[in-house]
Parts: sequence; C-alpha cells; structure tokens
Amino acid sequence: MKHMRLTTQLWAGLFVCLFGGLLSGPVFADELEASLAEVVRYNRQLDERLQELRQALAGSQENQRAAIEAEIKQVEAEAAGVDRDFQALITGGSGLLNQSQESGFDIEQEITSLLKPLFDELKRMTQNVRQKSANRERLEYLQSQVPVYEKALSNIARYKTQYAEDEPVLAALDDAEQRWQSRFDALQNKINTTRLLLEQYTESVPLSSRLSDYLRDFFQKRGFYIGMAVALMALLFVGFRLLHAAVAKIIPGFQRSNRSFRIRLIDLLLRIAAVLVIAISPLAVFYYFEDWLLLSLSLLVGFGVGWSVLKALSQYWRQAQLFLNVGAVREGERVWLDGIPWEVKRINLFTELENPVARLRIRVPMQELQQLRSRPILKDEPWFPCRIDDWVLLNDGQFGKLQVASLEFVTLVPPGGAHLTMNTVDFLNASPMNLSTGYRISSEFGLSYGLQSDMAEAIPKQLAADLREGLTEANFGELLRNLDVELSAAADSSLVLTVLADFSGDAGRHYKKLNRLLQRLCVASSTRHGWEIPFPQMTLHMPAGAPATD
Repeated sequence: MKHMRLTTQLWAGLFVCLFGGLLSGPVFADELEASLAEVVRYNRQLDERLQELRQALAGSQENQRAAIEAEIKQVEAEAAGVDRDFQALITGGSGLLNQSQESGFDIEQEITSLLKPLFDELKRMTQNVRQKSANRERLEYLQSQVPVYEKALSNIARYKTQYAEDEPVLAALDDAEQRWQSRFDALQNKINTTRLLLEQYTESVPLSSRLSDYLRDFFQKRGFYIGMAVALMALLFVGFRLLHAAVAKIIPGFQRSNRSFRIRLIDLLLRIAAVLVIAISPLAVFYYFEDWLLLSLSLLVGFGVGWSVLKALSQYWRQAQLFLNVGAVREGERVWLDGIPWEVKRINLFTELENPVARLRIRVPMQELQQLRSRPILKDEPWFPCRIDDWVLLNDGQFGKLQVASLEFVTLVPPGGAHLTMNTVDFLNASPMNLSTGYRISSEFGLSYGLQSDMAEAIPKQLAADLREGLTEANFGELLRNLDVELSAAADSSLVLTVLADFSGDAGRHYKKLNRLLQRLCVASSTRHGWEIPFPQMTLHMPAGAPATD
C-alpha cells in the first residue's frame, strides 16, 4: 500500500516536471519537493530493512533461511522500483521514455492487457457459477476416494485378526490403521465441508435474479459514463449537422442537383469525418474516466466494425463512386427499376428517383442503387404511357380515366364512376393506348352489290358528308380532326366501306360512344338515300334441266 501511494505521488511529481513550463508557480514546486522527500525517506527505510534481513540471515538456522531469503528478494525488488521512479522524477520522465523504447513492442502482451479488464469482469460475473462447478467436481473426486480408504481399513482389520499372535506385525498394523483412519476422517471432513459449500451455492439466488442484480450494478456504476458517451455523440452529431449546413451556405452550388466533383468530394469527406469522430468519441469518454472495461468493449466493437468495413471495402468504394457521381448511375440520367423508367434526381445515401410523367417519386438506398445502370435521356422518349386524368384503352378492351398511379397500383375510372384497380406492372403489360392525345376510330359498314357503280366515289363522299353533319349535330364537330370513307373490301355478300375518323384528345372519354354513333349515322344515311344494307346470303346453282322447286 505504501509503495502504491508513493507511486501515485511520483506520477503527480512527474506531471509537474513534464508540464512545468506551462503550469508555473510555487505550488507545483512545493509538490515536487514533497514527493522527492517522501521517496528518499522510503528508500532509506528499505535500505535499513535490507541490512536487518541480511544480519538475520547470517545468524539464522537452516529451516529459517528460505523465508528470510524470499523476503530479501521482495524488498530488493521494491527498492529497485522506488529507485526507478526516483530517477524518472528527477529527469522529468526521460528515463521512463527510454525504458519503454528499449522494451520493444509485444503484440501478444498488448492484446492481453487490452482484454484483461473484460476477462476480469467476466470472471467476477461468473464467480459463483465457477465455484459451484469446482465444488461439485471436488466433491465427486473426494467421494471417489472413499472406497479406497474403506478397502484399506477393511484389509487392516482382516490382517489384524490373521496376525493376532504376531506382536511386531500387529504393532505395524495398528500404526497403519491409525494413519489410514486419520486420513479417512480428514477425507470425511472435506466431503462434509464441500457438500455444505455446494448446498450453499445451490440455495443461492436464481440465475435470473443474479443477472438482473449484475446489470443493475453495472449500470449504476457505469451508467454515468455511458450517458456521457451518448450525450457526446449526440452533441457531435448536431455539431456536424450544423457544420454541414454552414458549408452548404458558404460554398456556392452545394445544394444544386448537378454538383461538381469538387463539391461532392467535400461533402463525402465531411460525412466520413463525422462518422469517424462520432465513433471514436465514446473511447475518449471511457479513457478520460479510466473505465477500462467499457474502453475494452468499445475497442472490441470498433475492431469488429473495422474488420467488417475492410472486408466490404470494394462495396464501399463503389458507393463512394456513386456518391461522387462517377459511378454506373449518375444524376440526370435514366434508369429502369421495377418495370418503370426513372430519372435520377439526386444521388445521396438515399437516392431520389422520379418519373416526371406519372408524378412518381421514390427513395432508393445506396446498396440497391449499385445494382442499376443509367444512360443519358433521349429527346422526347416516353416515361409513362399516360398522365393523371388521361383516358386510356387497354388491349383487353378495358377503358377508363387514370385516377391514381403509384409504384404498386393503378386505378382507372371508366364512365359511370366504377374503379378498376390493377398492378402497375400488369397495367404496363396491357399496352395501354392513351386516348387523351388523340385517336382514330376505324368502323366498317357494308352495302349491297347493287350499288357497285357508285361505291368508288359517290357513295363514300355522300356518306362522309352525312357523318360530319351528324357529328356536328351531336356536338362532336369541334372534336373531329379528320374523316375519310373508303372502299376497303369486296366481301361475299357486300361491298365494305371503312370509316376513318380522327378525334382530338378531348374526346377521349367518348371513345366507346363515338364508335356506336358512327355506326348509327351510317345506318341513318343508308336509310335516307335508299342504300341497301345486305345480309349474309347463299346462292344455289342448279344443273340444267333440273325441275324447279318451291
């Protein structure tokens, strides 16, 4: 204890010597003088003790020499340590520095010293369990020796009966019996003592209670340090956020979508510095408060995280390339994700992707972005088949106005107000035709072969005029862009006219109605002009001379 107190005083004096130029004043000089005086007095006491022990060794008996020699070695070692501390004190620590340089670096010793506080805490936490296990093993071993002693005593009793008349043998057996009985009694005493200790541990507090008590004691002792570490990390996080905001205001174009490589590099370095400083801050707190257990745990966690980072270095390098906008995905380009094209708006830890037509916006983590590839955007290339409130026609005949478009679902509202909801990918696979940009209706109408002479020009022109008039009367004239009527086919029973009507996008909601209206107007025009609308007919050719039948 006295040597430990002197060592503390020596380090205080050493601190004064090392920082005397910064901390000047009579108080530090007095402390140094007191430390030196205390060391000198203690060194003299050790020298006097060594002289006494050597004199006692010279006049000691043989059985006392070993103990005196051991004490002499202990005092000599202590005196050597005090002398080293004295030399370090008067040289301002240079002696200690030279000694540490000469000792070299032993990685095994350094790792052992690092892990020692952790193992000491684990030993303390499992002390009861380990002692219980040791007592159980000891009891099993002692109980295994009982048959040996019982057999020896039984043999001695048998031999005493056999050699009852032989006094020398009987005396030897009595002496042996006394020794074995004494050992057996000692063995029984050890067994009883070990059994009592084992029962004491068995009847102790349950494991759950011991664990809760240990955790409560752990956080009562170290909760303040952990709280300080967390508070420091939070303070540093806020500080780096403020620093990042300040840098964003100072450097022009820091928040722009298309930033230069230099600005991106500054942003990346700020983020890396923030992560490193915040990660190291708990180590500084635990080191300051000299809590070696928490420091060891933090270092182990740090080594584990560092090793994981080293193993995933290639992945982080690709992420850094993406962040600097020199990777496979770049801002302002087009990528394909989940069956939808996206524009890369801003690359960050969570990259913003946008579909400008469907008004979709998502955030993609950097890990997922590594699997994508972007390309420059071509002029006038499509982003989505339609916009919100556009009227679309699917290849299965479904028809409606696009009301909702999300990454997962699309909702169409046909005339009448019903809601048709389908998966977005299924919607795109249905080849939707956007009617709100304009469309063409192709409608066929057949007339009799009796009108064959006028089917080339006169009837198509008249029918086209009647259709325009009818569409105007139905208030669709302004929506009609173009209308043509052409002879398209000579079928078995009729000559087929094809009506080609082009409408603007405002007529999108009337797509089905206009199909029906065109057929109705064609029938009305035929009735007005007396054009015969044929029906399927069958012509029979009779052989010559065959009798006619009804």
